[in-house]
Amino acid sequence: MSIEIKNLDYIYRKGTPFEFHALRSISLKINNGEFIGVIGDEGSGKSTLIQHINGLLKPGSGDVIFDGINLNGKGVDLRNIRLKTGFLFQNPEHQLFADTVYDDIAFAVRQLGHDEDDIENRVMRVMDAIGLDFVMYKDRSPFGLSSGEQRRVAIAGVIVNNPSILVLDDPIAGLDSFSKEKISTEILRLHRDSKVTIIYATHNIDEIYRWADTIYILKNGRITLSGPPGEILSCREINYTNQDELVAI
Repeated sequence: MSIEIKNLDYIYRKGTPFEFHALRSISLKINNGEFIGVIGDEGSGKSTLIQHINGLLKPGSGDVIFDGINLNGKGVDLRNIRLKTGFLFQNPEHQLFADTVYDDIAFAVRQLGHDEDDIENRVMRVMDAIGLDFVMYKDRSPFGLSSGEQRRVAIAGVIVNNPSILVLDDPIAGLDSFSKEKISTEILRLHRDSKVTIIYATHNIDEIYRWADTIYILKNGRITLSGPPGEILSCREINYTNQDELVAI
C-alpha cells in the first residue's frame, strides 16, 4: 500500500482577504511499511499536508493517490480509505468523547460490528501496550485522567482497529517522560512488528531521526529538504548555521 502526492497545492479561505497559501507544489511518495518524518515549525504546512493523506482535506490542485486510487476521483469511497488509516490529530485528547475509557477505545471496532469478546480482547491488548491497566482504568471517565493518560487513551482508540497506516501529528508534544516513552515504544512496535506505515509530523527531529526511513523538512508550505535522516543531519551541520532554516528544533 503506497501513497503518492503530486504537485499538491492548498489554500485556506481562498478568494477572501484572509487567504493563506498553506502548501505549494508538494510531491512525495510513501511506500508500504515506511516510517516517514514530516518536520516543520508552526505554520510550515505539515498538519495540512498529512490531512490530505486520507482525504480529510481535498487538494486545491494536484493529486493524492492512495494505493492506486486518486482521492480526487469521482465516486471514491473515502470511508474505506479512512478505515485503513489511523489518524491522531494535534491535542488528541480532544478526540475523547465517551463516558468510560473502555467505550472510548472500543468505539471504532464497535462500528465495524465486531463481537464483544473480540472487542474486549482488542481493548485489553492496546491498553496494555500503552501502559494503562485494564481493570484499573476501563470504567473510569477519560475526562478525569491526566493529560498523558488521556493522550494514551486517544492513541489506543486509533490503533485498536489495526490500521495499515498510522498518521500522527505531534503525538508526544507536551507529555511527561513516562507517557512519551510508552507512546513512542508502541509506535515503534507497530512499525517494526506489524509493518504499519508511519507518517509522523513534528517540530522536533530528535523524536524520530533514529526510526525514520525518510524525512521531509517543510517551510512556508514547501519541501525545503528531504532524504534519509543521516543526510538531513549532515546537511544541517555542514550547510546550515541558522537552525531556523532547517526548522528542526
